[in-house]
Amino acid sequence: MNTRLVILSVNILLLSIIIGLYGLYVGDNGLIGLATSTAILGGVLLVYGVETEPSYPALVSYLKLLLLSSTSVLEDLDLLNSKVCGVNDEGRVYVVYTRSTCPDRVNPGLGFNKGSPYYSIPVELEATSTEEVDESRLEEYLRTILVSELEVCRGVRVEYHGELITIDLIGLNKALRDFANYPLNPYVLLTLAVVAKLQRQGKISLTSREDLQDHIRLSIKVERGAEQT
Repeated sequence: MNTRLVILSVNILLLSIIIGLYGLYVGDNGLIGLATSTAILGGVLLVYGVETEPSYPALVSYLKLLLLSSTSVLEDLDLLNSKVCGVNDEGRVYVVYTRSTCPDRVNPGLGFNKGSPYYSIPVELEATSTEEVDESRLEEYLRTILVSELEVCRGVRVEYHGELITIDLIGLNKALRDFANYPLNPYVLLTLAVVAKLQRQGKISLTSREDLQDHIRLSIKVERGAEQT
């Protein structure tokens, strides 16, 4: 069991209850819908946190539930076309959807930064959480997680262009391609999480995504130093 992820999921469930009760009190159906979607997310993370070993079948089941519940949340928060970033908050990795700047400190699920709502998804990379990986080994690190462990694709290529990193995921898993058109894209989610994990403390943001034949190209900007919010 992943204790930390289970605790996060319980916090999300408690938050959904508070939002739901407030929605009932003020008679706001939008808040009630948001609470329901957030509760589903909390349940998904709770189930995934109980999983003892990361595997492709577990990943697919997790993604199916996560993408469906998260799409509803993003719609309710008007974040379908928002900025996507990865945040490493003291070793805890989140993929964040926001219309504002990426927050330095992140709450799981629903939060606010500079007056704007954001939606964050905690991503656990337990199999490699104790490794000290140098940034120059990003390609090797991505290959270990995305190719060997999770079978997301057959190969990875990384190129550096100053603050920008171009990452090609080659030979995409056919089953996961069915999820590629969801607002929460599994390739983006997992890649940002791995890169954010490597940053140890900092933020990264997705600047572009290009869907090519049998692979996807992601451009990611690395933000050096914390920005106060």
